[in-house]
Amino acid sequence: MAHLYLAQQPHVFIQKAMDFYKEKAPFDDILMMKFMAVEMMRRILGLAQLPINQTLEERKALVERGVMMLTKY
Repeated sequence: MAHLYLAQQPHVFIQKAMDFYKEKAPFDDILMMKFMAVEMMRRILGLAQLPINQTLEERKALVERGVMMLTKY
């Protein structure tokens, strides 16, 4: 889910992917969001950065969203 989000895929597409996974096996949405947040931050800040075409401000917003996802839920 993080990679779809970082690739700026439409929300409808991300939701379809989540629905597909849920059809196959139940999973915890909150836990998925936390894994997504960590993966987003790892891919923006860590050694395994993706070559994404986003400005510094967009990357900052993604990191802030990841922190919110980890701390809010």
